[in-house]
Amino acid sequence: MADAVFIRREREGFAHEKQDEEAGGCDRHGTVYRVCTVRLRQQKPTEKDARDYVKATLDIIMTGDYDHSVKFSDVSADEAKQMREDMLDQVGDALTGDSGITYPEETIKAFRDVMDKGLQKCRFTVGDAVAADEGFDVTVTVEPLVMMDSTDTNDKLMSYLLSVPGVTSMSQEELSIKAVDYIISLMGEGLDNPTYEAPVQVTVHYGELEDGQYGVSEADGERLGEKLFVMK
Repeated sequence: MADAVFIRREREGFAHEKQDEEAGGCDRHGTVYRVCTVRLRQQKPTEKDARDYVKATLDIIMTGDYDHSVKFSDVSADEAKQMREDMLDQVGDALTGDSGITYPEETIKAFRDVMDKGLQKCRFTVGDAVAADEGFDVTVTVEPLVMMDSTDTNDKLMSYLLSVPGVTSMSQEELSIKAVDYIISLMGEGLDNPTYEAPVQVTVHYGELEDGQYGVSEADGERLGEKLFVMK
């Protein structure tokens, strides 16, 4: 889920449009669709553009809303909200993974909802942008959200399963569904009073990407995304 942060539109993300010498109009480069609303004549993005881009992108991932003064080149405000919904749908669908277990719709929805809740509880602070390598380095301070403490969860899970009537006669799939449902409920309860690990800093580079756009690379986005949550 967190890996979706900063990935280009083809991979579900965002990028600023590079400013052309002539203002106005919209264009296409390859398969990248642009929503052009503000263009600056003969100017490249500034430190403020870089910082605002990073914060707005994170805000979209966390809540679906952002400062609309930030103009993405290929995503409108409505599309940004829908992209977050699509991302959460993919998270829910990914619950099965390679297990081969078919989870009920209510289990998938519960997992989607708890991850939605977790994203809204994430804490981050976007620092100033510093000029570097024909772009800007932006340092983000993240307080990793503890989504689950496996030691505590395992103890509670074992006690729960032993209390379930007929557990010894359940199939492996039925047992797995029971376990996952309980773990999801524990995660949801934990998010009512969330805990965080010590802050960590991740520096991402905002610079020119392919097709004359500005943004943050997929690799930097993944490095940042993996710090948002902790499963201990």
